[in-house]
Parts: sequence; structure tokens; C-alpha cells
Amino acid sequence: YKKDLSSAKSIVKTIASFANTRGGWILVGVEDDKDDKPVIPAAGIDFQDHLTLTVTNIVLSHMWLPVIPVYQVCPPDKENKTFLIMYVPESHEAPHWLFNKKELYVRVSDRSSSGTWEDLATSEQWEWLRNKLTSLLVSLEVLSIVLTVKFAWPEYFSSLKESLVSLI
Repeated sequence: YKKDLSSAKSIVKTIASFANTRGGWILVGVEDDKDDKPVIPAAGIDFQDHLTLTVTNIVLSHMWLPVIPVYQVCPPDKENKTFLIMYVPESHEAPHWLFNKKELYVRVSDRSSSGTWEDLATSEQWEWLRNKLTSLLVSLEVLSIVLTVKFAWPEYFSSLKESLVSLI
């Protein structure tokens, strides 16, 4: 959750850490309590035509290689309040560095040790990020072959699918 877009560093750290690990969702306009639970009712943020452009500019200004989230701006209510929903996919171009390649963040599942959800990458995590690109490229190539078979030769796709399932 993000209360608003006022902290560029907080926004870009979260986007980079999601892209560098398993991806994730960011809800802007929702504040969290000390236990990381959403404060209900959520206040939202002031609707502006350029909300997605603001995030895009933050990413382009602070991240290398940039990752632009998938956005959805909710329709504003009667008080002109809205929510910005962002999905950051796991990136096949990781690692994504911040602040002139000085900081590399990953998402951690337990923030009790560092007090934050994002943490600087360890050497083991850096190695994992480098190896991840290779395995994802292989997966994309396999997916490309499967999709080609499915759409070019649909009659063979069913038997291919059954064969693959039987291997699992």
C-alpha cells in the first residue's frame, strides 16, 4: 500500500524490488497501519489526469533499466478521490538499479529484520538475478513454440498439451 505519490524514493524502490523478484501489486491511496493492514475506509488520493505520467516520470528519472507498471486509475468519487492500482510484473530484464546504479533492491517476505519490505540485494540475490534472465529466456522460447503450434496447427495442440501434462 502507498498512501500517496509524495515519496518518489518509496515508489521507485517498491517498483524495482517487485520487478527484481516475483512482481506484485501496489495500491496508491490506501494507508497501512503499524501491522501493514489497510486502514479502512481508505481515503484515496486526489484525482489528476496525469497520475500515471507522474509514476512513469519517477521511474524514468530514478531506475535503470526502467520498468513501467501496468496502471489502472479508478473513476473518481464525488469528492474527486481515486485509487491508482499498479501491477509490476516480474522482469526478465532484471536487475533494475536505482539512483545511478548505486542501489539494487529485492522484495523480502519478512520485513521484521530490516523494518522495510525492500532490502538491498545480497551477493547471492545478485547472482540469482543474473541467472534468472537465462532461465526466463528459455521459458519464453518454449512458450513461443507452444503458441506457434497452438495457433498454426490447432489440431496438434490438444495432443501436445496432453503429452506435456502426462510428463508432469
